[in-house]
Amino acid sequence: MATISENTNINKETLVKDLRNLGVKNGDLLYIKASMRSLGRIEGGANTFIDATLDVVGKEGTIVVSSFVKVKPLSYLKRHKELVYDINTASYAGAVGNAIMKYPNVELSRHPVQKFAAIGKMAKKLMGDHTEESYAYDPLRVMAEIGGKGLIVGKDVIGVGTTHVVMGLLGYKQRRPKVGVRYKDDSGNVKIFQLDWAGMCSDGFHKFFPEYDKVPGTIISEAKVGNAVTKLTDMQKTMEIELKILGENPYFFMCKDKDCFCCRLSWDFSTGRPLSFLLRNLFKFNRKNLKLFFNNYLTGVWQPREHRKDLLFMGKSYKVKR
Repeated sequence: MATISENTNINKETLVKDLRNLGVKNGDLLYIKASMRSLGRIEGGANTFIDATLDVVGKEGTIVVSSFVKVKPLSYLKRHKELVYDINTASYAGAVGNAIMKYPNVELSRHPVQKFAAIGKMAKKLMGDHTEESYAYDPLRVMAEIGGKGLIVGKDVIGVGTTHVVMGLLGYKQRRPKVGVRYKDDSGNVKIFQLDWAGMCSDGFHKFFPEYDKVPGTIISEAKVGNAVTKLTDMQKTMEIELKILGENPYFFMCKDKDCFCCRLSWDFSTGRPLSFLLRNLFKFNRKNLKLFFNNYLTGVWQPREHRKDLLFMGKSYKVKR
């Protein structure tokens, strides 16, 4: 297959052809993680990519993207009571996430921070159940159970999405800062929501791809979409692999950087020494790590907390207390 020049404008018809060649089908339920930079120069930008994907999955299909919003320290929110988010607050999660929010037939989840947006047959069901009482990444768990696929567009995209769900299912505890948002709920009441889930070191996500390759059908296909190397994944299989690996070895995702706060100190099973970490980073005057140490390790809180909705996968609870 000929490679598209980086200076060539890519149109909707080319994207439709590429997506079909990848194996995306009519009726597919897709979770999209896309780097527009990797795709190349798209005529019409993110809207054209969304339109092309909707054409391929058709009326029986559904597309879901992340539309997460930024959090602030709770101390900041107390000083700035004018900062109130709502369901339409702009996302930091990229061009596709922001573009899809403006579509007239989009369904938006009502989680105050880890918001998702969806269009298609399953959109209302997936988004309607995702509220402040839900686990942050719960729509991806549901998608994995009902045949969802991941569309991972670009080599620089981190992870496949399901790893976040697995961390919640296993309930591993992590020191996280006291941050959140002030938001307006469906009834118009203004509340504060505090971040209440764990998050991995970004280097850890890459460790799973060799494991996916060992199980046939986990990576359904790989091909170019526009200029971007793109993977189509089976979400149920990626979750099952991640559950097995992390259930047996929670250290699997940790990086080798002795100055990585996330891996060395943040988890209840981390093996780093707090005093050594602090002194070493004071000597280096590493502002980022010193901030993480004081905001997370000394004054942060253990997450995740218990959720009022049960977190199950395939009818089974994997949550463990550590």
